[in-house]
Amino acid sequence: AWVGAKGALCNGCEALHLNFQVMVAVHELGHNLGLSHASSKSLEYGNPFDWMGNYPDVRGLTYGLGYLQKLHWLSKESIALIGDGELPQLQDRVFLTPFDRDQAPVKGEIVGIQIRLQALPRDLYVAYRQSSGKAAGVYITYQDRDKPNSELIDMGCHTPSQKDAQLQPGWTYLDPSSQVVVYVESVSKTKAALLVYRAPGRSGLKAIRDRPKFSDGTYKCPRTCTDSDLLLSQYKGCGAMAAKGYCGTGSVTMGGTKYTVGEQLCPKSCGQCDAVMAGSPIVGGGERSGGCADRKIRISGMNCRQAANKGFCDRGTNMGHIGRDLCPRSCGNCPPRPNFGGGRSGTYHNPSPTRTRGLAGTAPIPPQPAYNGVGAFTTMPPPDGMGGGVPKDPPVECQDDPDWKDREGHGCRVYKEFIADEKLTRHDACSYGDGSAWNACAKTCGTCTPSDGADTCQDAECVTKWKVETGDCFACNLWPSRCNESHFAKDCPRTCGLCVGDAAPAPEEPAEKSAPCEDQPCVEGWK
Repeated sequence: AWVGAKGALCNGCEALHLNFQVMVAVHELGHNLGLSHASSKSLEYGNPFDWMGNYPDVRGLTYGLGYLQKLHWLSKESIALIGDGELPQLQDRVFLTPFDRDQAPVKGEIVGIQIRLQALPRDLYVAYRQSSGKAAGVYITYQDRDKPNSELIDMGCHTPSQKDAQLQPGWTYLDPSSQVVVYVESVSKTKAALLVYRAPGRSGLKAIRDRPKFSDGTYKCPRTCTDSDLLLSQYKGCGAMAAKGYCGTGSVTMGGTKYTVGEQLCPKSCGQCDAVMAGSPIVGGGERSGGCADRKIRISGMNCRQAANKGFCDRGTNMGHIGRDLCPRSCGNCPPRPNFGGGRSGTYHNPSPTRTRGLAGTAPIPPQPAYNGVGAFTTMPPPDGMGGGVPKDPPVECQDDPDWKDREGHGCRVYKEFIADEKLTRHDACSYGDGSAWNACAKTCGTCTPSDGADTCQDAECVTKWKVETGDCFACNLWPSRCNESHFAKDCPRTCGLCVGDAAPAPEEPAEKSAPCEDQPCVEGWK
């Protein structure tokens, strides 16, 4: 893909679904803005929540906090900086406002924490990502200091999935230099409360590392039961793999690592949660090689040891950075492995904060016109199948066909459960097999059409004239004062009370007069 040059914006995009087209466009725009890929320990494109990853069906995609900072899209005051000079007095309670909401932070709000220490080769960014549905939470990423190149730290490090990468309430993180502790007190829909303090002495560190809910993202982390649907998207996700009988002996090899379908990739769909949760929180069961190891892959015909001896540790590949992602042990980039056990986890308690940063409540935000975004899209096709638009809530008469079954014997109820549990997106679920679920499961798939007797007098989704002029979508019900304008009344009969059979017709469109293009003294709708 190329942006800013004469020619196609996305070479080959005509063969992609709409969600992939948007993903490619925003991703490549990010490169033109100077952003590198958003990776994880597993994959070069491994951060599923970032536009610079490669997961178009994930809810709540945004550029990461560190990327937004590099682009100067967030103010310096909205990100709390912790450096070596702050360590002696560091004992803070930080209230994080979601950095991925539509509104810019107001004075006093903190949307993230940047940890920059001399002992760390990369900065750490701590942020509350709220728009990701069930995956919402506090996430921590590494980011290079000389360029916006990030890596998501997987706090649920026992699974290859990154959907459990958040630092959950009650969990504790310690940075690789063992100087800063981050503890999540609580997470609500509008705030995340954290304790951030200087790490204690040796005995206190042992006690922190021995907490049942301690995670360093590498050597030890709490157990989770999470399906890796995104990694198996080419196989229609874990639900489809389980339905086809792969839970018993099935396996998939990715990036040189072999994973079992039952316990490692799809434990939830395969009913293996009890076995998974019973395992040790220490990665690799305490083996020295566990947690940070080379991948069993070939790089231009070389294994990791050979690549390191040839001096390729600072090189990148399409699968990830050789030194950090593919061959960390051979390249000497594994963090020191601590000794776990013997720390008596209950003997050290979090200190009381001496300073509070951020706003505990929700700052007032002035009301704004409804905005759905320029080029807003959906992965759900409308009733006519031509793309674009979001299906409206179905009328009462609209129901799923109770007798319909797909070729594997699953009915609409199963499809509804998979969508609700976020095992599959609505598009992927309803397109499964021959795609007949779009018609048979009309309520679940959002493809209902009004019946002959249904009330068809409805407002348009956007005021047409204003969308053409501005590119933004303004909802009818927020602007009833404009019903005296004929174009508005035509698009918004429900808001303007024109749905009754004997209602007066919309006023005639007056002849348009040329007028100077000037801003009004005040935004009318906000007065």
